[in-house]
Order: sequence, then C-alpha cells, then structure tokens
Amino acid sequence: MKTIVRILLAGLSFVAIVPWAWAIDRDDTFKDQNYSYRLWNLCEAEMNMLWFEKSENEPVTYLRNRIDASTPDKKCEKESDSDFDDGYSASLIAPAGDEVEPNAPLQRNELRFADKADWQKPAETHWYSLRFKIIGAEGDQIPSSGAIRWITAQWKYKHLGPNKSPLLAQRFDDGTLHVTVEDGFCRCMIAKAGGLSNMANAPGSALGEVDPLRCRLNKKGEPAMECKPPRLKLYAYSQGDLEQLPDPKKDWVTMTYRVKAGGENDTLYEIYANGRFIVRAKYARQADVPPGNEVKFKFGHYRDRTTTSADMLVARVCVSPDASRCDNLVKPVEGE
Repeated sequence: MKTIVRILLAGLSFVAIVPWAWAIDRDDTFKDQNYSYRLWNLCEAEMNMLWFEKSENEPVTYLRNRIDASTPDKKCEKESDSDFDDGYSASLIAPAGDEVEPNAPLQRNELRFADKADWQKPAETHWYSLRFKIIGAEGDQIPSSGAIRWITAQWKYKHLGPNKSPLLAQRFDDGTLHVTVEDGFCRCMIAKAGGLSNMANAPGSALGEVDPLRCRLNKKGEPAMECKPPRLKLYAYSQGDLEQLPDPKKDWVTMTYRVKAGGENDTLYEIYANGRFIVRAKYARQADVPPGNEVKFKFGHYRDRTTTSADMLVARVCVSPDASRCDNLVKPVEGE
C-alpha cells in the first residue's frame, strides 16, 4: 500500500513540476513518411504534389510541397467553406484600395493536425516552429508584383465570429515574408522581410511600444481602407526590428511563434526569426469571437489563383509548450 501511495505522489509531483505534461508536443522532420501521414490531415492537400526528399546537406530531410496553375481549392468534407478561408481583404503588400474580388478562385495545398486533440486548448500557450524555404518551380520565378495573396502558415479559431480570417498568419504575398494579426475587423502587419538582417540589440535594451507596419480594414462589403486596431499593442526593441524577417527565397528560415489565444483571455503572440526576437503582440482580438475557443493550425500553400508554380520546402514543424524543444536558439523574452 505504501508503495502505491509513493507512486501516486510521484505522479502528482511530476504533474506539478511540469504543468504542460498533457499538452501538445509534436515534432516532424519529415524523415518518416508514414509518421507524417499519421500526424497530418491531408484532406486539403494534393497528395501527388507532396514529396519526401533527402539531401546530403543540412537539412537532410524535408517535405516538398508544390503549388501550380492546376492546383484546386480543395476542401475537407463535412466542413463549412469558411473553416480555413482567409477572409475578405486584399494583401497588405498591395497598395491601399486594391481588393480581392468576391468569390475569387483560390488554390491550396495545406496540412493540419489529423488528431483534433492536437488543436491548441483555450487555456494553453504553445510554441510553433517552422523551418522552410520557398522557391520557384517548373521553371517559374516567385511573383514579385500583382498583390498575390499567399499564406504559408495560419492559426484560426475553431468557432469564428464575423471576421473569418486567421487570427495570426504567416504570409508570402508578392514574395515578401510577413506576419499579420487580426484585431476586430482590422488586419495589421506586425513583421516583414526587407530590412537589414541580423541587427543586434544593444546590451541592456528594453522592450518599448512600437507601431504596426500597416493596418487595413478587413470587413466584408467595405473598402480595405487604413484602420486603427482597437486593442492591439506591439512591443519590440526598436521600430526597425519589425522589418528584420529573413528572406526564405534566399535560404532556409526558421520562424518561431509563441501563441496564447484563449477565447476570453488576453491574447499574446511573439515572433522570433532564426532565433532572434522580433516583436510581441498583445490584446488583439477578432470581432465577437466566442469564448473557450480552440485554435487550429496548418501550414502549406493557400493563395489567390495564379499561373506560376512554387515549392515550399519544409524541413521541420514543431509544436510544444516548451520553446527549447522546438528552437534551442530562442531565448524567450521575459514578462508578458
């Protein structure tokens, strides 16, 4: 009897020490095709456009995910058309006033967790890390103009309000890596590539409040005009840091995200690029989102229809409550 009690107490101690013991902890380096096919739901993917490849260089294994002119807007059965759709407004890379036509054709080749138990619970905070590269395929180059809306990773509530877009999205419009968040009906770009990379923070630097790079209204039936987010607050070491994302057209990139998005709780997102802290976003909430909401995650291609072909090479997707499990270069910034 004493032995049983000791075992039970040991178990309780373990849970107390590791409160996230039962949370999501998944890591795919795409070296085992059978494992990947069990882990990811492919109902929105084109099986004949996915290849598991090996290389003599680092990374040694990766998934090649292709999209081309023939790729359809494939959807899962028994789900509404808007479950993972991007919403209404045009790209933030495009000039103000340019909007996507209603019911414009879309293309996708995306993967998401097969087990819904792997969706993030409302009270949890998780770290998501993606190592990837994006290149032209079949002789094509990556489009650099035309306001092609293109998402490569997205996080979305299970139960949506009137804003159907991802609460957090990693985008690649016109070949420019950038990240957006939704606040009310206002979509804001909070990080992008294009500045000088690998800028070092001065010793003793402290986070300060900074401004979004651009915000536009994301409401059906209304022009995509500039907007002011009702709650969103951003914090970084400098305003210029928001334009320090690396370029996945040139080399492999590791993007790591801290995501806290509980339905009735304050939201908090942090972005790290190749181990370097970029920005913290707090308080952003989509319009009328029901409380107690799970968060769905997926990665791959989702874009406005175009004729060019491209490959997203994905060497790793990791999700864990512990940042070090997914990206040992990340040193989480203290405080919330």
